[in-house]
Amino acid sequence: MNVRLATKTRKPQRGGFTLIELLVVISIIAVLASLMLPAVQNAREAGRRTQCMNNMKQITLAVHNFMTAQNGKIPALVGEIDYYIPGSTAGTSISIPAPWTVQLLPYMEETGLYNILTDKAKAEGTNPQYALIVNNSIKTFNCPSSLSSEDAGSLGFVANAGYINVGAWTTPENTHRLGHYDWSAGDGNDKMTISSGVFWRQDSPRTTYLASQESGPNDQWAAKLNPTSLKMSIDRIKDGTTQTIMFSESINADRWLADYSFTNRGSQGACTGDVGFGIPIDTSGTLTLASFANIAVPDYAKINNNLTQAVNHITPRPSSMHPQTVNAFMCDGSGRSLNQQIDGYVYARLISSNGNFYNQVPLSGNDY
Repeated sequence: MNVRLATKTRKPQRGGFTLIELLVVISIIAVLASLMLPAVQNAREAGRRTQCMNNMKQITLAVHNFMTAQNGKIPALVGEIDYYIPGSTAGTSISIPAPWTVQLLPYMEETGLYNILTDKAKAEGTNPQYALIVNNSIKTFNCPSSLSSEDAGSLGFVANAGYINVGAWTTPENTHRLGHYDWSAGDGNDKMTISSGVFWRQDSPRTTYLASQESGPNDQWAAKLNPTSLKMSIDRIKDGTTQTIMFSESINADRWLADYSFTNRGSQGACTGDVGFGIPIDTSGTLTLASFANIAVPDYAKINNNLTQAVNHITPRPSSMHPQTVNAFMCDGSGRSLNQQIDGYVYARLISSNGNFYNQVPLSGNDY
């Protein structure tokens, strides 16, 4: 008789990592993540920089369309036309010189917004849209890398305002216009001054703002506004449109529709630092042809200087959150990434529009 002996069945071993194996896997994942994350961040930054350039391109194209419609004239930094907001009393309005941002709205598919802002009757009526307009965000006016790009009404790009009197460069309520320089050489103060930049404050025809209406430290800026002052046009850019900056990034700009309640903005519109950038010039002495030809850029006015400072709408220098660079668009519509270590004399010549006529050395494509 055969007897079957009972056999013990072996339990299969449970699959899984040992503690040591688990630690090794975690270490490998950590190493891979540390290698991949910078690449992901770089890819995201590259995407944001591309979007930034695209937005600036749209603004530059809007300027070219504006020039086509205006016989080559470049939009004023501030002025020439007004926009209106409701007054403190029902049925009244406040007129404010318009910055270039408002002037470009019809050329950026924002004609409806432009029509509301420039219609005095709408401002004097009961129009609930104004509360929305002040905080309206226009993505084209911003760089996605900017920390304020999602803020209400934010502005991330500024216009080339040329060589700026140091008083207007460091004091937010001061305004920058032709006639504030005392050049001793050249073919006239205003013509030499306008050769230092591209966008200039122009006077609104309705303005009768006299020096006698100012008091206090701003007396020097209260010159009578002149509606016949020089107008900047593309024909005045003799240095070459490829060698002259039109727009730059700025993390220090105000809103595209500047806060009109701030000092002096009601009477003279946006301040220089709100919507423009430039190089500070000390005009305490006489400015000569030689000083124009050899503009020295102080360290505090260089690209990306002191990025951690509070946003106070003064010290209007190009600045961005892109590592070591700032995006800029030239007057011919081409984009550039300018290194923050750019030579100061080269930077000054990129800002001037007709510096060659006043003995500045011409630029070449290898200079920046």
